[in-house]
Amino acid sequence: MRSLTKPTYSNQLYILSLWIGLLFVANACSPLIALHDPVSYRTALDLKVDFKFLVEASEEQYDSKEADVIKFRKAFEKSMAYEEGRYRNELTVEQYQIMADIIKRFVDTWKENGTISEFTRPAFLKQSQAAWDEIIKLERAKRTEGIKLKIDKTAATSAQTNI
Repeated sequence: MRSLTKPTYSNQLYILSLWIGLLFVANACSPLIALHDPVSYRTALDLKVDFKFLVEASEEQYDSKEADVIKFRKAFEKSMAYEEGRYRNELTVEQYQIMADIIKRFVDTWKENGTISEFTRPAFLKQSQAAWDEIIKLERAKRTEGIKLKIDKTAATSAQTNI
């Protein structure tokens, strides 16, 4: 007769397999994307508005607004670092990388030309607002739709060729 106090090798293997199975089930039940974060949502809204004012200010000489550009880029970099540090937040980070490219192209154009023409400003504004809207829509969808999220990645990138 076997002792109930001394587990056999097959019992240990069975218990180990149960624990591994439980870990797989627990992992499968976790969300596929990062959860909604009110800080991320609010920061994206603030950055969208700040960038709009920056684009509007680009009718003036870059040198006179350089401090504003540096302040905005610093806030954007902090927000991007925050997003990169969040668990399963790859979709948002992709959108932030698209926005980073738009910001870089905008600032480089402004710096190179001194100002941005009245014809080019609306194109930058339209493109940037579409990219910000995708970031905001994604964060809002995390709250309302959870893992059923469907992203339209083309909306933010389609305007890139228009500038």
